[in-house]
Amino acid sequence: MQWRKKSKKKEKEKPATLLGKIKEYTMAILVPLGIVMVLQASIVKAYHVPTGSMRTTIEIGDNLIVNRFIYGPRTPDMVPVVNIQLPHFVFPLGRDPKAGEIIVFKYPLDPSTEYVKRCLAAPGQTIEIKNDIVYIDGKPEGEKKFLKREYDPEEQRYIKIYEVTRPDGIVHQIRYVDDASRVPQNWGPKKLPENEYFVMGDNRDNSADSRYWGYVPRENIHGKALLVYFSWKKYLPLSKIASKIRWGRIGTLLE
Repeated sequence: MQWRKKSKKKEKEKPATLLGKIKEYTMAILVPLGIVMVLQASIVKAYHVPTGSMRTTIEIGDNLIVNRFIYGPRTPDMVPVVNIQLPHFVFPLGRDPKAGEIIVFKYPLDPSTEYVKRCLAAPGQTIEIKNDIVYIDGKPEGEKKFLKREYDPEEQRYIKIYEVTRPDGIVHQIRYVDDASRVPQNWGPKKLPENEYFVMGDNRDNSADSRYWGYVPRENIHGKALLVYFSWKKYLPLSKIASKIRWGRIGTLLE
């Protein structure tokens, strides 16, 4: 007796259901979004600078790479695009910010907004401003040297630029408005509480910072500004696109 082999019929592929398509598209969006959120929250993040509070160290229109690992990686604390706040956790792997470093942090009065400023004093230090000179624990923040006086077309006024050489070797520039009616600033002295940091913009007369709205809590500090990866002159029209790009600033390391 011969046994007949049953022919295997090819199973027909089932057409994708609407629910299946929705699931597929949702995963295609959520997986990359999740990866981006984790990378931005814990390792590096791009940051666009819309204001001139850190000029001339950081210009309006600079785009920065921020190291978010150095002060301790963290879980995502916000959903991109929709800006929904999430509970987050900071892993105790990094170090604390140091005076002199350029930091990116959540504005204490509005955590949905990020600022970039220079950290001038850390917890336990005493800061004072006398006649425009910043003192940390009774000593000047660094050696201050006049560089030049120039007209700023963006601010439409003359400014004075100084170079500051800090005790830790960091060299950066600060700016003041060149106006005969300007009164030198005095502030403090005040000792910083635990887990609180004092920040200030290098554009000393054009920066809203700790002098006006208080200290920055440690948990608000998310990263250290590393370099400029792209920059363009915001005030020029798009018709001058070739002139808008600041080629010389691309790759600038920030100190």
